[in-house]
Amino acid sequence: GKIRVTAKVEPMCGCPITAGGMWDAADYRVTASLWKGHRRQSQTDLVFARAPGGYEGEVPDGQSGNLTLVVFAQNQKTGNSGMAQMPVPIR
Repeated sequence: GKIRVTAKVEPMCGCPITAGGMWDAADYRVTASLWKGHRRQSQTDLVFARAPGGYEGEVPDGQSGNLTLVVFAQNQKTGNSGMAQMPVPIR
């Protein structure tokens, strides 16, 4: 299968990411990837789904065991970036 991923992305200032706004959603690249140890198993781009800063998509899991989900976001104009990770046990 696939794991449905939703992410709330915002700059540290708390400014809202919106379509066409001051912090334009089109300026951001947001990805979700699954890792097993130090090896990436799969990755997908998340798409802007709702304001403010809501991104979503599905990442293929394809593996079982203790995986780590990593969400990475980067403003392609400014280079500002951030990431979050969480364990995802797949059975």
